[in-house]
Amino acid sequence: MLDNRKILIVDDEKGIQKLFSRILSPPLETDVLSRGAALFGETDVKPVSTTHDRFDLVFADSGEDAVKAVEEAITKKQPFSLVFIDIGLPGIDGVETVRQIWKADPDMKVIFVTGSMHFETKNVCATTGREDFFYISKPFKTKEVSALAHSLAEQWSKERKQERTRRYERQ
Repeated sequence: MLDNRKILIVDDEKGIQKLFSRILSPPLETDVLSRGAALFGETDVKPVSTTHDRFDLVFADSGEDAVKAVEEAITKKQPFSLVFIDIGLPGIDGVETVRQIWKADPDMKVIFVTGSMHFETKNVCATTGREDFFYISKPFKTKEVSALAHSLAEQWSKERKQERTRRYERQ
């Protein structure tokens, strides 16, 4: 079960932001039985929602806005579990943005989103000083985005639980 459903989406294209929203935070739906019961005035029947598929999304249009969002989330003790970030951002690019994000929150999972076929992992590693990131190419597949989000958010949650357990055991 995911403890942290908070995801940062960093892309300057509103269409891409809307696509992430449709994939990761779809509208709540009710099942047929609940809708039918409501037609007959039944108030005891609760709608069955698909909240397990929804994430709490925060959007940033630039690298600077993304870094601010991460710093604010850390200050409020409500960190993001992961970020989907476009490499080609206005201002500071996505790779430099991630370097700064990881300074503020080294636990955040990172998925670069690129429309370029010239994604050089060695350049990203050299800039960020890390190798623990993923990337997907535009146009991306709905199932790929959803699977990455669920898997990495779950991994983030398990790692935080393990950290708490280790701290508790040391006391």
